[in-house]
Amino acid sequence: MPTKRMNKKIIVPLLLAALLAIAAIFGGVYAKYIRGRSSDGHISAPNFYFESDYLVDGGKEYTINSSVDSITFSIKNFADDYRVSEVDIVYDVEVESDDSTFNLKINNSEVKEGAFTKDTKETDTIILSNIKAGETYTVTVKGKGGFEKTLSATFKVNPAEDKVYKHISQTEHYVLLTVWTEKVSGTATVEMKKTGLIPDSTDARMSTWTVPIHLDGEKYTDATGYTEYSSHTYRFFKKTNGTQYTIDDFTVTVNSKNAIEGTP
Repeated sequence: MPTKRMNKKIIVPLLLAALLAIAAIFGGVYAKYIRGRSSDGHISAPNFYFESDYLVDGGKEYTINSSVDSITFSIKNFADDYRVSEVDIVYDVEVESDDSTFNLKINNSEVKEGAFTKDTKETDTIILSNIKAGETYTVTVKGKGGFEKTLSATFKVNPAEDKVYKHISQTEHYVLLTVWTEKVSGTATVEMKKTGLIPDSTDARMSTWTVPIHLDGEKYTDATGYTEYSSHTYRFFKKTNGTQYTIDDFTVTVNSKNAIEGTP
């Protein structure tokens, strides 16, 4: 009988020790897994980032100048240098419009799908070209990578009007006057209202524009003229380097219609 009691005393502690050892092993592994996934005791999902510079979740509307013929925007798989998608992402691009003549390219390729690799910052450039004045284009991009996110935007292109536009840029040595038309065509005139500018005679359109004695108030005719939706840039050298000019120093007409200031 003493032997049986001794056996019981030995077996029970051994079983208890074995159970505790097994629990410790599995409990340690499970706890390590949980800690590796989340610091707050919950299993967390991998980070998923799918962003754009113009397209947003829920959509956004933009109004585009009628002279614009293309739209460029980007899609990326990160929010910043520290927040990058931890999953591979595939996406597709859809464009809805009454105009069917537009062109769509992703990174200069005529495709409608793209993909990003996890843990690597990547950006794709999407170009919607050959867009038309008066048309509306709704762009939707759907990204999938275990999760899903949809980005979209609507681009409304203003209808063309019978307008002529002018814009200048300049360096220390010369002024560039850019003129463009919408639904206007015909011969153009350019009048300089401030002294000190010399027409660039190497431009065929300006080759007959002689330099006036006082370089003041001269009006020139561009016989080549303009067709609808055309443009040209005239260069004038500064007689005195560094002199500054403004758009109001030039009066431009096409087919007797005065040009207004615009941004090309």
